Amino acid sequence: MFLRYFWVNQNKTYNIESEFEFLWAPIFNKRNHREFHWENMLNIRKGDIIFHYSNGRICDISVAKDSCYECNLPKEMHDFSNEWEKEGRRVDSKYHTLNKPMYIKDGAYTDDILELSRTLNHSPFNRNGKVNQGYLFQLNEELAKYLLKKIAENNDLSFLD
Repeated sequence: MFLRYFWVNQNKTYNIESEFEFLWAPIFNKRNHREFHWENMLNIRKGDIIFHYSNGRICDISVAKDSCYECNLPKEMHDFSNEWEKEGRRVDSKYHTLNKPMYIKDGAYTDDILELSRTLNHSPFNRNGKVNQGYLFQLNEELAKYLLKKIAENNDLSFLD
C-alpha cells in the first residue's frame, strides 16, 4: 500500500478535532475561492499518516480511517460557524496522542526540516523554518520519516506497524 503523509495545523480547532477524531476544512473561503491547503483534504486516503501540529509542537499522529468525504461544518464546531462557509470536507482519523510531543517552535530541527522540505511545492515551513499559515500540507516521504524517527526517540509508535 502506498502511504502518504500530511501535516495539519490545528491551533484553535485542535481540542475539538482531536476529541472527535477528524479533520475538517471548508471547500470555499468567504470570497468563494478555494485554498490549496483545504484542497489537500482530497488527497487523503485510508491508512495515510497525519502529523498534528498545535501550539508549537507535534502533539498527535493519526491514521486516516477512510478517504475524504463532503460534510457540512460538524455540529461540534458550531463556535466557528461565522469564520467559515458551511460546506466542507471531512476525514475521520484515529488520533494517537504523543506522550512527549515534538517541539518545533523556536528553531528546533530547523536545518534538517528545511533541507528535507526543499522539494515540496507547498511546505508547512517557510524559508526560515517557521510554520506556514494554512491547514493541511502534504509531506514528502523523507521529511515524514525524519519526523517519525525523531518522535520515536521519545514515544511508542507501534500503532503504525
